[in-house]
Amino acid sequence: MKRFFVLCLIQVLILSGLVAAEQKPQRAPINPEFVKYMELVREGKARTYTPDGRFLGHIPHPMIFKTEVPAGFHRARSLPPVYDLRTQGTLTSVKDQGDCGSCWSFATYGAIESRWLDAGLGPYDLSENNLIHGHGFFWDPCEGGNAILSTAYLSRRDGPISETDDPYQEGSGGYHPGLTPVAYVTDACFLPNDPDVIKQTVYDYGALYTQMHWDSAYYNQTDFTYYCNLAEAPPEGGHAVTIVGWDDNMVTAGGAGAWIIRNSWGTSFGQDGFFYISYNDTQVNSHVAFWPEAMDYDPNATVHYYDKLGALNSYGWNDDMTDYGLVRFQFSRSEQITKIGTWINTSNSVVSFDIYDHFDGSALSNLLGSINSQACEYAGYHMFNLTAPIQVSTGDDIFVKAKYHTPECGWPIPIEAFVEDSCDPEIETGKCWVSTNGSDGTWVNFGDDTADRKFDLCVKLYGISGSEPNILLEEGFDTSPFPPTGWTTVVTNSNHTWGQGNPENHPFSEIDPSSQASALCPWVAENQDEWLISPTFTISGSPATLEFYAGHSTQWLSYATLKLHISQNGGSTWTQLWEAVNDGGSWGWRQVQVDLSGYANRGDVKLAWQYIGNDGDLVALDGIVVEVETASAEDSPVLSTQLLLAQNCPNPFTSQTTIRFSAPENINGSDVTLSIYNIKGQLVRTLLDRPANSGIQDVLWNARDDNGNLVPAGAYFYQLRVDQRSRTKRMILYK
Repeated sequence: MKRFFVLCLIQVLILSGLVAAEQKPQRAPINPEFVKYMELVREGKARTYTPDGRFLGHIPHPMIFKTEVPAGFHRARSLPPVYDLRTQGTLTSVKDQGDCGSCWSFATYGAIESRWLDAGLGPYDLSENNLIHGHGFFWDPCEGGNAILSTAYLSRRDGPISETDDPYQEGSGGYHPGLTPVAYVTDACFLPNDPDVIKQTVYDYGALYTQMHWDSAYYNQTDFTYYCNLAEAPPEGGHAVTIVGWDDNMVTAGGAGAWIIRNSWGTSFGQDGFFYISYNDTQVNSHVAFWPEAMDYDPNATVHYYDKLGALNSYGWNDDMTDYGLVRFQFSRSEQITKIGTWINTSNSVVSFDIYDHFDGSALSNLLGSINSQACEYAGYHMFNLTAPIQVSTGDDIFVKAKYHTPECGWPIPIEAFVEDSCDPEIETGKCWVSTNGSDGTWVNFGDDTADRKFDLCVKLYGISGSEPNILLEEGFDTSPFPPTGWTTVVTNSNHTWGQGNPENHPFSEIDPSSQASALCPWVAENQDEWLISPTFTISGSPATLEFYAGHSTQWLSYATLKLHISQNGGSTWTQLWEAVNDGGSWGWRQVQVDLSGYANRGDVKLAWQYIGNDGDLVALDGIVVEVETASAEDSPVLSTQLLLAQNCPNPFTSQTTIRFSAPENINGSDVTLSIYNIKGQLVRTLLDRPANSGIQDVLWNARDDNGNLVPAGAYFYQLRVDQRSRTKRMILYK
């Protein structure tokens, strides 16, 4: 009997393993709200206007976005009980959508126009007409939309267009493509229905897009208040409006406290176009969005994508919440690729990118650049800067590998796909692949030529055509004398220090044979501390990048090491940037890339390579290049007058990192705090707590807490707060 039980158990385990091994990727379920709404549309029962003839227009989206409170969010110490953007001068005029279900376009641009006013850019009037005609879905211009449709249109840079160029016509007329955007909107954030998050975001960024269920039975025309207490609202009747503040003291049928709302039914509605929704309304704020950042229009800007309609669903193995996508891009002209954009379907997600030069259908090779472990606090669309631009030429192709980790969602990869009664996007062939672990040999192809994977991946590349990097320092050690002009050495062992070597005559044949010579430092079994120091130069902008080839073995790292340092004062003091690590390889060239953007606009800069030890192996240097991207309007934030917090540099880091922030001119006299928190939200270090000064400022963190103790490796959040405004970013400490 016992033997029989053991055999049965073994069979169960084997079958379980086979089931797990055969688990296949699949699409995520379609949003049930969307399914219900489209059923009403097919039955002719979808309500798109009110009994008194006012039009609505917010409709659910096919894809589910999960919104949670960000892990790095900290409740404000105090926000005013009443905050009204009408008194702050950060709202444009009330608009009237007329007899058209276009509320979603007015709510979108109401939020963006407010954001730009809050940033000191002046008033803009953006074209709802171009948006409702150009969204690309089956729906007619007046049949509705949502913030996700708006984001897809903005991310492909079809807009925003000026109202002057394409005036509103209540759905008549047609789409006018090819008009010049007034700027580029880079990111979209979808917020949770959390009062503290919503209040803080209104305070920091201005008006927000939100959705409500409108039924005039819940509206009080006397005091302009609204309270709906339905446990589950019908899918029709959705209306998009703009949150422009709050009033904790406003009394509605739902109790004390209300959101201040701007409608798009003209000034004859409500309180000159405004009304109040109870905090306790059960059907408001299920779809809250804002667009925090923008870039100047640049006629040389480029964007490459296959997902014209954006994320319509997601895809994955529904196992460990981490999956990979791969996209091939081809180029018809020379340009610099500077940014990558993608959709994120869950708050508190992490995404990484690797860009390769070659893919043979199974394996990737020749890494060109990376963006590591970018934390996305909110679901939405996010754009990320490459550490250094990637130069491509006419006829080139590159492959972008994206790693998605989405907590509590087993379908991490955003896809564009056919959705019944909604859209039928053009699907490419031979451009997209997916994998459960990103390893060679595991890639599964997408495309129109497949039976059940007719999808495009939602990844976009952004760049600048006709731009070349500015070379600040370049040295290949190919000419005599050595050290080259302006270079110096610090010598401890004169017989075994840095010198010029001919690779072809050197026994280490892995040294680049195309190079005439390299800087070599031979070893000896006695103390060496040999420095090779660059000339002084100025890092004239950002992003700035150092690239070089380091030739070494890793078998000697317990006896000696090769390090890179930087000085900002002509060599008086040095900061370590890089150190050779044991990658398990034998002697050979390692291409090294170091981000120097944290030292932008610094003069008196020097670099130094240090070989130190008492035994070891030959080391070599070659192909040293420091370059800064040519200044371009596309990479200059429109919102430069706003409170900005940059990504720390370097990131990840091992011992210290620089945090840069910029405060606007009107900030003088306010208190500024810069704090470090661990992933549990516990305060680790207060780096700044003093009156603020305007302009760009750098703060160094040495990976120690307030007691002077070194903190453990891991993820940390750093938060900048001025008065009640805050910005938060994530960083990684390695040990």
